[in-house]
Amino acid sequence: EFDVFPKRDRASTHARWDAFERAHLSGAAAPGDSGPALDPAARDEMQTLAADLVSLYDGEIRACDAQVGTILARLDAWGLRANTLVVVTSDHGENIGDHALMGHVLCVYDTLLRIPLVIRYPSRFVPGALDSRLVELTDLLPTVVDLVDPGARDLLPPISGESLLRGEERGFEGLVAGDATVR
Repeated sequence: EFDVFPKRDRASTHARWDAFERAHLSGAAAPGDSGPALDPAARDEMQTLAADLVSLYDGEIRACDAQVGTILARLDAWGLRANTLVVVTSDHGENIGDHALMGHVLCVYDTLLRIPLVIRYPSRFVPGALDSRLVELTDLLPTVVDLVDPGARDLLPPISGESLLRGEERGFEGLVAGDATVR
């Protein structure tokens, strides 16, 4: 198992944050609010804890990246990479001291909403292309079905997601389709 930081350090850091939160923070900050007023010592402690947690989170991202690299290397070794659909995403982001919040508590800040989505399928997507459209996790199933068997889409029950291959705009003001090219 690839682990950048020992589990005891992770648990200890999270426990330190929980104790700090109980002592100094009183719930979610309002949009545009920088959080509760803290005395200088408490603010320094919060910044130190947040920096420790960011380091742990970055380590977990590096560990995930290494595992994706392992999967891709095995696909290469087996001669399957060119014909394999690879999707990497997440269910949510994290607050790590942002807005005086920790974890994925109920809020709608970008720290929770903006998550990675990487789709690699050389026969359909130009490598390295970016797409700035708003995407939801519910869009993954219809996209995967359209990629592997477009005729099977009719077999799906009604779902709320839209295939990313259809190029439909979401209707949200100010969003523009990016550079991605579907082959």
